[in-house]
Amino acid sequence: MVLSVPTFFRRSRRYGRLHADPAIARSTEFFAAASLVTGALALIGPSRFLRDLSERLEAVNISRAQEIRSRRLYCGDSIEKNTADFVHYEQTLVQAALDALRNRHPRRYRREVEIANFLLNAVNRIGARYVLRSVFARAVRAVSAELGNDIDFARQKHREMLGLQLARASARPRGDHSALL
Repeated sequence: MVLSVPTFFRRSRRYGRLHADPAIARSTEFFAAASLVTGALALIGPSRFLRDLSERLEAVNISRAQEIRSRRLYCGDSIEKNTADFVHYEQTLVQAALDALRNRHPRRYRREVEIANFLLNAVNRIGARYVLRSVFARAVRAVSAELGNDIDFARQKHREMLGLQLARASARPRGDHSALL
């Protein structure tokens, strides 16, 4: 797993650079959130499932970035609407991957979801609230407060809420978001 950490930090920086690209920044804040998520994944040493999924998502996200740059995607709507659409699109892909895992390997699926839930919601534990003041931790706490409960990684709506909260929370700064973790 240690070998994946540099990959995730590099991916986070690539997403940060995409977020800083004026052609993309005027269309969506998605890449700001993606930078934060991949940076956070680097810190936890993600599972093989998350590593493979992240790699597949990056290929799709880079392709969509090229479409945005060439003005074939997100030309007319607001940044907020485009960001919500992009987050929904990506989380639909995540849900398909989770569903496929659940169908092929139910035990592995349960383990992946349990670990993701534990790690996501750990920032809400009493001691962590005072230690973890990162943008990511604040976004998790905000979504949990809005839900009135912990985030459930298995639920697409919860992941979308977190993605949108991360995009809103990191919308102002441009460039490398690894410092915001």
